[in-house]
Amino acid sequence: MKKLVLSTIIVSFMFVSMILFPMLSSAIAAKPDAEKPESVKEMTTLLKADKALETEFDLNEAKKPRLDQRKSDLEWSAKAVEKEINKWNAANARLQTKIDKWGSDVTAHNIRCDRTVDTQSEYDRCNRSKAALDSRKGTLQGEIQYNDNQRATVQGLIDNQDMQEEVLQREIDAYKAHRKELVEAGVKIQARLAEIRSYLNACDEAIAAYDASPDPMKDGTMERMQAECGSTFDRN
Repeated sequence: MKKLVLSTIIVSFMFVSMILFPMLSSAIAAKPDAEKPESVKEMTTLLKADKALETEFDLNEAKKPRLDQRKSDLEWSAKAVEKEINKWNAANARLQTKIDKWGSDVTAHNIRCDRTVDTQSEYDRCNRSKAALDSRKGTLQGEIQYNDNQRATVQGLIDNQDMQEEVLQREIDAYKAHRKELVEAGVKIQARLAEIRSYLNACDEAIAAYDASPDPMKDGTMERMQAECGSTFDRN
C-alpha cells in the first residue's frame, strides 16, 4: 500500500518595513511647464493624491496581522496533519506485516495440505489450518477496509491543508503586490512634488529679487523672474 506523504506548501513571507513615501532630499529643478498658479494647483492635487495613497497603504497594512495569524495557525495545523499521517503510516506498516505473515502462512499451508493426505489426523489438521487462515483473512479484510477509510480521512486533511495554504499564499501575494504599487505611486508623487517645490522656490526667489530691484528691466531680475516663473509671468 502506498504511504501518504504530506505535500505542504511552505507559507513564508517577509513584511519589509519601508517608509511609505520618502521625501527626495534633492531633485533637479524642472523648467516650468505652466505658470506659477497652475503649479500650485497641481501641487494641491498631488498632495491630496498622496494623502489618499497613504490612507490606502494603511488599509492594506491592516491586513498584515491577520495574515500573520493565519500563517501561524496553518503552521500549527500542518504539524497536526503530519502527526495523523505518521499515525496512519505506522498503522499501515503494521497491517502490511500482518498481511505478509498471513500470506506466508497460506503458502506453508498449501505446501502441507495441497496434496492427498495419508491419515485422518492430517486431514483434520489441514481443515483446522484452513479454517484458521480463512478466519484471519476475514479479520484482515475488515482491518484493510478500516485502514482505507482512515487513509481517505487523512487525505481529506491533507487536501484541506493544501487548499487553505494556497488561498493564504494568494492573499499574501496580493497584499505584497498592492503594497509595492502604492509605494511606487507614492515615490512618483513625491518626485513630482520635489520638482514643483524646486520650481516654486526658484520662482519665489526670483520674485523677491525682482521686488527688491530698483530697476528690474536693466539688472536682469525681470528676465530671471520670467525664466523661473514662466515666460508670460507678470509680477504686476
